[in-house]
Amino acid sequence: KKVHGFNEKEFEKVGLADDLRQLSENGLATRDLFEYVWGKSEIDFLIDLMRQTMLLSDWKFTGQNEYIIPSLLTDHELEEVFSGPSFFFDFSTTILPPGLFHRIVCLCSSYSGKLKSEPPQLSRTCASFWFGNRVRIQLKEEKDCIRVTLQESKNASFALFIVRSMFGKVKEEIMGENIGWVLKLQTSENEYMTFEEAKSKRKQVMPWFSKVEDTSSEQREYMENFIIASNE
Repeated sequence: KKVHGFNEKEFEKVGLADDLRQLSENGLATRDLFEYVWGKSEIDFLIDLMRQTMLLSDWKFTGQNEYIIPSLLTDHELEEVFSGPSFFFDFSTTILPPGLFHRIVCLCSSYSGKLKSEPPQLSRTCASFWFGNRVRIQLKEEKDCIRVTLQESKNASFALFIVRSMFGKVKEEIMGENIGWVLKLQTSENEYMTFEEAKSKRKQVMPWFSKVEDTSSEQREYMENFIIASNE
């Protein structure tokens, strides 16, 4: 039997059958698996290359040497579907680039892990993350957009700020100026308004422009270090 092009029996012989199975089922790769596939001399270079290109992220939720590779996740429904306020990055007039969603998942995983959050729930086109212990978001890749739904409205401005920054980071460092989107925010009337329009009508589109309340100093410090030039 082959898993991701690998012969499962070969991995059984070297005691890595469970590692290969975990990669296939959960998108999680162990360092031992990488070392067997790539060899000791190349492993650090290749892991760092994939980390820099946002194709994998260190999995900081188990205390093991593991890495999440979102593009290898299976497509399944998550246990919980969020119903709080939402915003989305609209690509209907351009194109939703392949790999963008998985790179955002890598950044969310890294950020969540840095804050010692609860482990995320992940599938190929949907993911739920804790940012610390106060903010929980759910990402979903749809036909022409990537939607972000909050579990609740508290700290919505914080969630908007950090996710916008992640999109800007991917654009600047990986995909370049050729990609573009229109950010749309859900209003109190359950309609959607562009970010630019919403900035001029702050009171009508709460809670997106309230202060970043109830976030710890650790969250703020890491967030500030994470932010690059915005995509406004």
